[in-house]
Amino acid sequence: MSIQYKAIITEEQKGEFFVQFSALNEAFTEGRTLSEALLNAAEVLNLSLEGRLIDGLEIPPPDVEKYTDNEYLITPEANIQSALLIYFNRSHLSATELTDIFLVPTLQRWNALP
Repeated sequence: MSIQYKAIITEEQKGEFFVQFSALNEAFTEGRTLSEALLNAAEVLNLSLEGRLIDGLEIPPPDVEKYTDNEYLITPEANIQSALLIYFNRSHLSATELTDIFLVPTLQRWNALP
């Protein structure tokens, strides 16, 4: 199971790095180095998801892959992941839809293995 959200990181003219999450408009930050930008990205992701949970706002499903070199998959803290599991479980999605969101192998996928 993987709960991750895609962060797009672009290097600015001053050599700093700007971070934005494609699925969470309010989640953006920056850093003087790529490492700092990634650390700040994790912090802003946690704050954004926690705020949405508290305010009862819609939470987009996690991302499953990145497509370009400037995209990074950021994992929220364990307590936020737990709350997201409860949120998505209570959202009246079918078990199949939940397994697709969290990349949980279904029995059919397991049965197809040699």
